[in-house]
Amino acid sequence: KLITLTATPEKMDTPGSDTQYRLGFTYRPPPANIQRLPIGASLAQSWKDNLNGSMLILRVVKGLFTRHVSVKQMSGPVGIAQQIDIATQMGVWPLLELMSVISLNLGIFNLLPVPPLDGGMIFFLIIESIMRRDVNQRFKELVYQVAFVCIILFAAFILFNDITKLHTH
Repeated sequence: KLITLTATPEKMDTPGSDTQYRLGFTYRPPPANIQRLPIGASLAQSWKDNLNGSMLILRVVKGLFTRHVSVKQMSGPVGIAQQIDIATQMGVWPLLELMSVISLNLGIFNLLPVPPLDGGMIFFLIIESIMRRDVNQRFKELVYQVAFVCIILFAAFILFNDITKLHTH
């Protein structure tokens, strides 16, 4: 909503510089509405929140394949650090919520059927149990090496995205 404010610059000392007139703004988090729930309702709400948070990575992966999500929107360690800083400024609960969503999504990402991850190991075990014999060891090693290189390249790309976003903001 549009708000009209009157602002008056103040004389402020700036380290390494002369006293200057400055106009500044500080972020004030919106008031939080804390709702106390009985144990049954809190467990149901927790289940609902975790289910919604766990679907985030699946929605992102689906969005990448359907081109509804750009890879440039993805963040790595630098973007996560920025979000943690924002959540810290907002208070304890937003920080805990962000930590739980990150943790949950890392666990789900680890279960994706990509060979170096646990999901890839499970995938190979399912294939071997269907075939009732081991997959050729040389083939398995090749798949793991290719997938590992792809994951490293993807991580480097995401880190590059993070760094380029720093220069644009």
